[in-house]
Amino acid sequence: MSIQTQLSESSTLVGTWCYEVEESYEPSGTAYQHFSEDGRFFHYVYDPEHPERRIPLILRYSVESSSKLRVRSRYCPEGWTVDYSFDGTTLTQTNTNPHSIFICSRVAPEKIPEWFQIALTKSMKLPHDW
Repeated sequence: MSIQTQLSESSTLVGTWCYEVEESYEPSGTAYQHFSEDGRFFHYVYDPEHPERRIPLILRYSVESSSKLRVRSRYCPEGWTVDYSFDGTTLTQTNTNPHSIFICSRVAPEKIPEWFQIALTKSMKLPHDW
């Protein structure tokens, strides 16, 4: 894949996305994730023992092809791949291990919940030197 194609694919991902989940996973029934321009991927995990805060999950992502992302954590530098596709305004992510499919919709800035905006602002300020 050319650098230009990678940049185009990456810029299409940038922004906040949501998808429906079971209420045991997220009380609102909707989970949120954000792809940043600098290659970071943010997700916040609901903890029923501490419902007032969510656990930040900050990963790195890179576009490997027009249908595959590589996702890395600080503790797993080789990472893993996630298949993805776009269908209009829908982003479908398919994880292979464990198998799961997330059908995501882009979230307009004014529709992003306040808790997510606050958590994302804090997370974006954290060092990301790994």
